[in-house]
Amino acid sequence: AMDRMEEMKLNKSIDMFYKWYDSLYSYISFPKEHQRKLHTNNATERFNRELKRRTRKIGAFPNGDSLIRLVD
Repeated sequence: AMDRMEEMKLNKSIDMFYKWYDSLYSYISFPKEHQRKLHTNNATERFNRELKRRTRKIGAFPNGDSLIRLVD
């Protein structure tokens, strides 16, 4: 997967992946039966719902900067 990201010149995404790798891995290290019971706080859940709503409305992004502007 990382090779494909490099081919697509997604260096910012690769950097972000490595920055958050430990957090991502800690979630998937739990057994499957526990993963579905893990939750975040309400503010994070609200942010995720809003981000999902906005990205569905827009569809595709021409570049990574346009996605970052949406989040800001």
